[in-house]
Amino acid sequence: FMGEDALKPFCDDFKAKGARKVLVVTDKGIAGLGLVSAVQAALGAASIQSAVFDTTRSDPGVADVVGIAKAFKSNGCDAVVGLGGGGPLDATKGGMMLVAAKRNLDQDAGPFFTAGELRATLRASAKDFVSAVPLIGAIPTTAGTGSDAGKSAVITDSNGVKQVFGHPAFLPKIVALVPQFSKMPPGLTVATGFDAMFHAMEAYFVTRRVAVEEEMMNEAEIAACDGWALKGIRLVLENLERAVADGANLQTRLNMQIAAVYGAKAFRKGSLGGVHATAHALGAIHHLHHGAAIVRMAVPVLRHNESRFGTADDEAGEGKAKAHALRTLFKTAGNVDAPTLADAVARFQGRFGALAPVGIADVVPASNAKALAELVAKAAQDGCNTNPVALKAEHFAAIFKDAATRR
Repeated sequence: FMGEDALKPFCDDFKAKGARKVLVVTDKGIAGLGLVSAVQAALGAASIQSAVFDTTRSDPGVADVVGIAKAFKSNGCDAVVGLGGGGPLDATKGGMMLVAAKRNLDQDAGPFFTAGELRATLRASAKDFVSAVPLIGAIPTTAGTGSDAGKSAVITDSNGVKQVFGHPAFLPKIVALVPQFSKMPPGLTVATGFDAMFHAMEAYFVTRRVAVEEEMMNEAEIAACDGWALKGIRLVLENLERAVADGANLQTRLNMQIAAVYGAKAFRKGSLGGVHATAHALGAIHHLHHGAAIVRMAVPVLRHNESRFGTADDEAGEGKAKAHALRTLFKTAGNVDAPTLADAVARFQGRFGALAPVGIADVVPASNAKALAELVAKAAQDGCNTNPVALKAEHFAAIFKDAATRR
């Protein structure tokens, strides 16, 4: 449901699907804006009771998802709504995974959110597990996460590693894009906008081999994902500057939310790549906002990727061909003409000045070898590993070294 009045049909659909009591998952910032009370009022008008869990962190971990699962059970809820940015929406999925898996929340939730257990549970896809996932809805308050339109989520495990997991059962069944809920300050608008762009771009770069062999997709599904990716990037190029300049323009806000949806639909094709892996490392260690980390790492990762396109590392020359297609899109949709895709992105970022810095020299200078090594190790463990050219520790080291010389 889309538009200023989307809450009513959103709540009516919950009622039609049998929901009696909904847990609204959000964070303190969103709660302070009055959006939670607006959602609760709309649920009440549809004769649905509600409870609230509003202590989700922007970078959710095991404690968040355990808290959500406990709140869901203790309040006797049968459905859930994630309200907010990527943190609350991803945490909602993690909490419902624990509910469906029927885990002892005080004992083994931590070990459960490790790569091995997560994947084993999701690959088993037992019917009783899938049917036990409660009805999930989402109301995004940013225009970047895409979690409202995707099956995946990111939760930081007990070892500080960001675990990416996904299953069709976690795809929100009911979504409301309410543009007045996504009024953000300019800096956050830029950060979430670039996150939406790089969900789409990194999905577009996922190779055909990975899509077929690892994601078990057919040619029609791959083409659909690539089409969604290009639509999402185009919408960001056409709308982000207006969204920053005029935050009250609800049509522009809605267009950015739609761009985020396209990005999320596109990355069903794979688990994203180096931009997200390095941004996750920055977020986990230095607590940068995810979108802000994407902004800083996009150009260094693209520069590295393009240096290997057209070589034996570039499967069937896909990376080189797609980079050319994206440069053309930046020129036609964004009026950005540049010799490389990395340069095109850098020039587009330049339009936002200090809101879109390239590099991390002010966070981790090149002289801090220990801090750079920590980032490399964290990125090399990340689940976003479908970069168009394979990234090993030595490649991440080169990328972070490049990023650490830029600001």
